[in-house]
Amino acid sequence: MASDPLSHYLQTLQLRASIYASPEVCGRWRVNPTVTHPGPGFHLVAYGQGWLHLKDGSPPLRFHEGDLLVFPRGAWHVLSAEPEIERRDSYTDAGPAGSGAGLVCGQLMFAARTQNPVLDALPDVLVLPTRGEANAALLGPLTALLAAEASNMLPGRGVILDRLAEVLFVSVLRHAVQTGLIRGGILGALTDARLGRALAAFHRAPGQPWRLSELAAAAGVSRSVFSDQFQQLVGIAPMQYVTHWRMETAAICLRTSNESVAQVAAAFGYQAEASFRRAFKRHHGIGPGAVRRDEPIPDHRDD
Repeated sequence: MASDPLSHYLQTLQLRASIYASPEVCGRWRVNPTVTHPGPGFHLVAYGQGWLHLKDGSPPLRFHEGDLLVFPRGAWHVLSAEPEIERRDSYTDAGPAGSGAGLVCGQLMFAARTQNPVLDALPDVLVLPTRGEANAALLGPLTALLAAEASNMLPGRGVILDRLAEVLFVSVLRHAVQTGLIRGGILGALTDARLGRALAAFHRAPGQPWRLSELAAAAGVSRSVFSDQFQQLVGIAPMQYVTHWRMETAAICLRTSNESVAQVAAAFGYQAEASFRRAFKRHHGIGPGAVRRDEPIPDHRDD
C-alpha cells in the first residue's frame, strides 16, 4: 500500500458506498432521487434507456443500457422516460423485465464530513458508457456484475452490492485519471510520478515534523520545483496541504476511535495539546471536543 497513495488516501478517508434502490420502471415514469437521497451518488442503467434532466438549464441527456451516471457532489437531477417533464416529483411503475428501464441507485459516503478533495476534483456530473466503449474493459465487468446481483434476492445480496459499489467508484476515479478527465487537484497529485511519491511518504507518517525540503527530497526535485508544481496542480501550497490533511484526518480519528485529544494531537505531530486545539479550531471552526461529541462541522471555515 505504501506505493499506492490513492488506495491509502481512500482508506484513510474511509470510503463507503451503499445501494439504496434498484427500481424497474416502465410507461411514463420519473425518479427524483435528490429529494430522498441527497449528496454524492450514482445510477447504473442495468437495462433500457431514458433521459437525465439537470437543474442548470442544460438540455436533457439521453442515457442507455450500461451507462453509469455519477453525481460527485449530489447535483440535482431527475431521471425520466421522456425528454420533457412538467413536474419534478417521483413516479415509478413496476414493469416486467425487458421493458422500460432498470436502475441501480447508490450513494457515496466518506468519514470526513467537510470538504472532500476526491469529490471536489470531479465534474458535477459524469455520464460514462461502460459497454462497447474503450473503457468497457475497466468498468464493463463491474457494472454487469452489479446489475446481475441487484436483480436477485440471494442471501448476502446487500453486502455484495455495497462492496461492488465501492469498487465501482474507485474504478471511476481510476478511469477519470487515466483518461485525462482529472488533470489537477489532489487526485492529479496522487497519481503524478513525483508528487505522488512525496504524498505517499507524508501520508504514511503525517505526524513527523515535515518540512518543505523533506517533501521535495521525497519527490526527487528541488524545493522550488516541488512547491511550484504542487501549487499549480493542487491549488494550495504544500505545507498548507500538510495542515489540511492532518486536521481532516484528526477529525476522523476523534469520531471513530477512543483515543484522547492528547493522543490524537501527538499522532499528528503536536507536542502541546493546546497548540493542536487552536490549530484544529482554526481549521474546522469548532474544537476537537465538539467533534468528538459528533457536532456538525460548519460549512465555512478559515483554512
